[in-house]
Amino acid sequence: MGEEIFNELEKKIKDEGNIHIFAYRGIIGLIMRPHLVHNIYDNWKDKLIHWCGYALIPAKTALGKWILENENKIENEINVHGGITLLKVEDDIVWIGFDTAHSEDFFTLKYTVGNKTYKDKEYVIKETKKLIDEILRVYRGNIKIIGGDV
Repeated sequence: MGEEIFNELEKKIKDEGNIHIFAYRGIIGLIMRPHLVHNIYDNWKDKLIHWCGYALIPAKTALGKWILENENKIENEINVHGGITLLKVEDDIVWIGFDTAHSEDFFTLKYTVGNKTYKDKEYVIKETKKLIDEILRVYRGNIKIIGGDV
């Protein structure tokens, strides 16, 4: 990677920050870098720079319970960058998400070879919204309505 491109990417990464939380369609979206630690930019070329995107859903809600009962369906039917790479419960919250650390992605600047691309903050926000749309699509496609309007 050329020094000019490297410097531009370094600036972009620092300007983007490391965490972003938003609400979309009634669900909390969270994007963050996987290394939220102090002194993040000390020797930052060795750190993981990629973003991860998550939908955070209370485990005790109908949607949260359905996700936990249908993990295979979720993992197989949701189309998101690189597929679902995390589905777990922590503190009564279902974390379901993806990362941008795949063979076609820049995830550390230490090894930047080939045709890899950096998935920036805006891309990951859009992809996290897509994740939420996909979760709701799969969930609604499996609800049985008995009488009445919804």
